[in-house]
Amino acid sequence: MSALKLGDNGLSLEISGRMTVAELPGLLAGLAPFYGMTHVDLAAVDRVDSSALSLLLELGRRSGGHTVTVYHAPASLRALSDLYGLQTLFWVV
Repeated sequence: MSALKLGDNGLSLEISGRMTVAELPGLLAGLAPFYGMTHVDLAAVDRVDSSALSLLLELGRRSGGHTVTVYHAPASLRALSDLYGLQTLFWVV
């Protein structure tokens, strides 16, 4: 099961579990309270597929013109971001 929560610092969105096509509808449905967040921590994410990019792109669209920065991204997410040329839409660090 995947979950979204406000980070302990109050400034980041923490995502846990999987970010795959099966979890995407639930993740997107719970995303509204986090619109405007520009820091996303994926340290507790154990699996991603290309649908994870959809969630990050939605956050970017709702960021008020700011760039979303993704921390602790799995290597597979970095590879997908590079493959699709999304480095200018959000930063993966």
